Amino acid sequence: FCDFGPHFVVVDEDGETPRSTLLDRIEAVDGGEGQLFTVHCLEGERHDVSRGDVIEFQRDNSDGMSVTLTFPKCQVVTVKSPTCFTVRGWAKEDDTVSNTSDSHSFDGLLEGAPLSFSKVKLPKTLSFSSLRDILYTSGDEETKSDCWDDDSIFAPSDLDKSFDPLRRKAVMSSMTALDMFVKKYGRLPLRPRSKNREDKEESIQKRTDLERFQSLLRKVAKPTTNQEKWAKITTQFANSCRAKFTPIQAFSGALGAQEVLKAATGLYNPVHQFLLYDCDEVLDNAKSENDDSDEDQTVVDMSPGQTYILGQSLSKKLASSRLFLVGAGAIGCELLKNLAAMGAGTDAKRGCIILTDMDTIERSNLSRQLLFRDHDVGEFKSAAARTSMLRFLPNCRIEAHTSRVGNEEDGPFDDDFWSSGCDVVLNALDNVEARLFVDSQCVANGLGLIDAGTLGPKGNVQVVVPHASESYGSSADPPEPDIPVCTLKNFPYEISHTIQWARDLFDGYFHRRPRQANDHVEEIANSDNLSNFAQSLVHKLGADAAVDMAEELGEDLGVFPFVVGGVDKSDPEYVQAVKIVCLNWAIFQAHRLFFVAMEELLQKHPVDSVDEDGAPFWSGTRRVPKPLRFIPLDSNEDEVSAQQIIINERIAQFVHSAARLRMESFLPVAESSEGQSLVSLEEALSALEEQALLLYKKSNTKKS
Repeated sequence: FCDFGPHFVVVDEDGETPRSTLLDRIEAVDGGEGQLFTVHCLEGERHDVSRGDVIEFQRDNSDGMSVTLTFPKCQVVTVKSPTCFTVRGWAKEDDTVSNTSDSHSFDGLLEGAPLSFSKVKLPKTLSFSSLRDILYTSGDEETKSDCWDDDSIFAPSDLDKSFDPLRRKAVMSSMTALDMFVKKYGRLPLRPRSKNREDKEESIQKRTDLERFQSLLRKVAKPTTNQEKWAKITTQFANSCRAKFTPIQAFSGALGAQEVLKAATGLYNPVHQFLLYDCDEVLDNAKSENDDSDEDQTVVDMSPGQTYILGQSLSKKLASSRLFLVGAGAIGCELLKNLAAMGAGTDAKRGCIILTDMDTIERSNLSRQLLFRDHDVGEFKSAAARTSMLRFLPNCRIEAHTSRVGNEEDGPFDDDFWSSGCDVVLNALDNVEARLFVDSQCVANGLGLIDAGTLGPKGNVQVVVPHASESYGSSADPPEPDIPVCTLKNFPYEISHTIQWARDLFDGYFHRRPRQANDHVEEIANSDNLSNFAQSLVHKLGADAAVDMAEELGEDLGVFPFVVGGVDKSDPEYVQAVKIVCLNWAIFQAHRLFFVAMEELLQKHPVDSVDEDGAPFWSGTRRVPKPLRFIPLDSNEDEVSAQQIIINERIAQFVHSAARLRMESFLPVAESSEGQSLVSLEEALSALEEQALLLYKKSNTKKS
C-alpha cells in the first residue's frame, strides 16, 4: 500500500528519453475553436504520441543560421494513423493558448522550418488517500463494505486476478480479519494438523484457528455471490498466512524499496494505493500432500514456511536437485541468495548448486551485487559468492567454477555434465551468444531453463519447461534494419548513421586494410613484374574492385619508408619518417572526407536543385552538407569564426588519432608505445598549419 500524500508530483513517468520523429510536412486545418495543424511523419517513420500528449518541434541549427528558431509547444488533438495526427497550440493550466503570443512561430511550422518533433515530459500530480480514509468511515472504525469494489485504488498486477472484485474483497477482508486475530490472540493462525492427529488435537482444543479466523472474517464481510470461491480463497489465506516464502519475500522487499525511491525522487509512476499479488496456484499443487502427509507440518526445517506451503516432497526435491547457475553478477547474486534460502543444495547425498562466472569483482559492482564487499574486489565472482553464502548457510553445497560455458571440449561443462550433471539451469548472463548456447544444451538434454536479464530499470524473465513451452532460441528480436550505403555516405540524418559511418571507416582503415596489406606484401615484394600481379587481381576480383585494391595497396605499401627488407624499425630517423608519412596520410584523409566529398556532393546537387518530382532535393531527411576544412587562425582569409575554431579542433583530433593508429599499424607495438614514436595533438596541429600554408601558396600562384 502506498500513500504519497494528496499532492504528489511525478516529474518523469517512465524514465525514457523522448524519441525524435522526423517530419514530412505540416498543414493548417480550420478547427473552429482554434487553429489546428495536421502533422505528417516522414515515410518510414511512426510517431509514438497519443491524444492529449504535448509535443515540441525542433530543427537542426548546425547549418550556420545565426537565429535559433523556437516553436510553440502543441497538444495532440486526434491521432489519425501511425504516421499522422492533428495538434493545436498548447495551453498551460495557468496560461492562455500559446499560439496567441507568437504567430510568427506558427508561420514557421507551415513553412517547413521544423525537421522533427518529440514528446514533452510534463510533471503530473497524483492524489493519494490514507489507509485509514480507505478502510474506515469518519468517526468510527467500521470497515467500508464497498471500498474493495473501487478499481481506482488497485494497481493491476495480474490480468485475471487484479480485475476480479470478489477476489479483491476476499483477500482484503482476510487481511482485516488477520489483523483482528493477531490483536486478539497475539499470534498468527495455525493450520489444522493432519488427519491422523485429529483425536489428539480435539483433546487439547475444541476450536481450530481456522474456525476462529472464519468467525472474525464473518464480522468483517460476507460474500454475496459465489460462496464456494469465497471459502476457497479465505481458507487458503488462513492456512498459508503463517508461512514465509522466500520468492515472495524477495519480490515484496524489492517492490517496497522501489516505491521508496519513487517517493524520494518523483521518478516513475508509483503504485497507486494497493497492489495485490499472489501465486496461490502453488497451494493447489500441494493440497493433497499436506492433507495426507503423516509428517509434522509445524515447519522446523532449514527453510521455514516453504514446506508449510509446498509440502515435504517438493521441498526435498529442491534440496536434492543439482542446479546450474550461470553467472554471478547482479541477477546471479540474487538468485543464489534466494535458492540457498529455499534450501536448495542442502541434501548431503546429491543436492548441489553449481555456480560459474569467469569475471572478477570490480569496485563498481558493489552497489548492485549484494554478496560482495570491499575486500572481495579483484576476486572471482563465483568464489566470492560461494564464500559469502556459506557464512550464513554453511550446510548449503555450492560448487564454484571460473570456467566459460561454451563449445570447449575440455573443462567441467562437457557433454557428460549436460546429460547427467544438472537438473535445472538458471541463466544470469549478459550476452545473447552464451544464452543461445545454454538454451541449445537444455533443449538437447531435456533440462528446464530459467532465463533473466536487465537493461537499466527494465527486466525480463523466461521460464522454459521441456516439451511444454517455447525455448529461448525459438524466438528472437527483429534484426535492426540495415542502413543504406547512400544514406551513410551522403545523407545521414540520425546519430546512429554517423556512428555506423565511423565504425565502417575505422574497420576499413585499421582492420581490413592492414590485413589486406599483410596478405599481399610478400607477393608484391617477390614479384618481378607488378603487371602480372595486377592481372591476377583483375582475374580474381573484377576490374573495378581490382583498381580499388590496387589504390589501397599503393597507399599502404608503395610509399617510403614502408619497404620490405632489413629496415631497422627502432631507428629514430625511420620512426620520424613514418610519423611524417602517417601525418600527411591522415591530413589527406580528413581533407578528402570532410571537404572534397562534400564539395562534390554539392556540385552534383546544388542547394537550390529539385528532384524528379519537382520538390526541393535538400528536404526531408536530406540535410545540406557543409564542407569543412582547416583554416589557421593567423590566415589572411576572413576573420576566423568561433564555429571555425571548433572545426579546427575536430579536424586536428581526427588527424591526431588517425596518424597515431596508422603508425601503430606499421611499427611494432613495443616501439610505437615509446614517447618518440607517438603523435601528439600539437604535432597534428603543426602539420595541418604547414599543409594549409602550402595550399594557400599554391592558390596564390594560380591566381597570379
